[in-house]
Amino acid sequence: MESRRKKIRAIILSVIALAAIATAVFTLQIDPADYRAEIKKSIATAQQLLDGAVTGNENGQYSEDQLLWLQTAVETAQKVVDNDVTEIEDFREQSQKLNEEIKAFDGRKNTECLSEEELVACQQDGKTYTRELTLEDHTKLAWSLDCASISTPMPVNFGATVQGFYQEKAEAVLAAHGISGKVLTLLHNGALPGRADIELTGLSTEAPLYLYEYRPASDALVYVSETKAQDGAVRFSVASGGTWVLCGKAPQAEEEPGEADGAGGEQEKSSSGAGSEVSSAESTAASSVSAESPEKEKPASSSASPDKNASSGGNYTIPGNTPTPEPEEKKLSCTIEIRCDTILNNWKDLAPEKAPYVPANGIILQETTVEFTEGETAFEVLKRVTRSRGIQMEFRNDPTYSGAYIEGINHLYEFDCGSGSGWMYKVNGWFPNYGCGNYKMQDGDKMVWCYTCNVGKDVGDQYWDTH
Repeated sequence: MESRRKKIRAIILSVIALAAIATAVFTLQIDPADYRAEIKKSIATAQQLLDGAVTGNENGQYSEDQLLWLQTAVETAQKVVDNDVTEIEDFREQSQKLNEEIKAFDGRKNTECLSEEELVACQQDGKTYTRELTLEDHTKLAWSLDCASISTPMPVNFGATVQGFYQEKAEAVLAAHGISGKVLTLLHNGALPGRADIELTGLSTEAPLYLYEYRPASDALVYVSETKAQDGAVRFSVASGGTWVLCGKAPQAEEEPGEADGAGGEQEKSSSGAGSEVSSAESTAASSVSAESPEKEKPASSSASPDKNASSGGNYTIPGNTPTPEPEEKKLSCTIEIRCDTILNNWKDLAPEKAPYVPANGIILQETTVEFTEGETAFEVLKRVTRSRGIQMEFRNDPTYSGAYIEGINHLYEFDCGSGSGWMYKVNGWFPNYGCGNYKMQDGDKMVWCYTCNVGKDVGDQYWDTH
């Protein structure tokens, strides 16, 4: 009986041990040696896709709006690569986002286009071309294009989305003024060949809605026209693709130049006659609503048959709080270098298994300029740089050194090359007599981490000058 219990106990302990090992295996994550190289490969792949993409309004081509997703992901990833102090977590995040956009890229091609030949055929028949779409939020959108009025036939992209590239920015403008609204992106590139009427059904609002166009260059909403509501549908007309906003914000009556608080004189109307603009100014506070010069922005589209009581815009301003720009922080920088060339002169003392980790010239990281924030320590800079460069580094918290003690860098540890070997650091040629977690970096510091094989004598520790 006792023997059976022992066997059962042994089996249970074995199962627990195996479970612990399995958990350790599954939770252990080995980071790639060089995140920078991995994300560079993804950038190259993405750039090839962008180089091969054709912008246009035919099926299989791309809307400018849809190209911006991958273009922006590439630009952001490149900034991460170019930053010498990027954390591994940032590499992971941007690499994931970039790879997601690479996978989604083919699905962003145009699929709702009318070719030039098809448009000519409709034109010859004197027909009005219609197409219906169901958007991502289940809103129904119906296009109506008067082919007979078109003088120059060209392809038309009827694609539309409520998840366009500028959606969040347009929503931020609305939010800055406490306005709710619907953002709609029409994926046609540039001007339409003729007037297009749009009908939206499924909007949960009974209030009058007004049409604005979002202008990325000025981060502003420019008033176009009042919409028509009938039988649960909202109708309006556009003359181009772009990002459009439907909201309950009615344009105010015209004011004399300089009459409104914050007005700086007479303002020009846009080419459509719609002159009001609502800008977020990248702030959560309300910002100006002002007229916009046509030289700076493309013309806004006007409604084909706006309500007779609808305002066509004008010289007016709704003043807001312009955020005071925060003063730029002074950029602090230092240099960091990691070397183990002393090992080359003491090769016979090196543990054989460590030989692959010693560079031929003894330089693990050549002198590199990095930025840091005020108050950062030598340890924090070392930790961030080794992480961003994929260089292995291990440390322990040691009260003797009032903080971090560096045990190993690039898999080279203390005592790997003799009893007096290990890592030391110097700043501007001086070896601090306290731990790296206590030395606060100063602008222009030159920090070197060096591997000593003889308790600092072979790397110039000033301690031995007096001892």
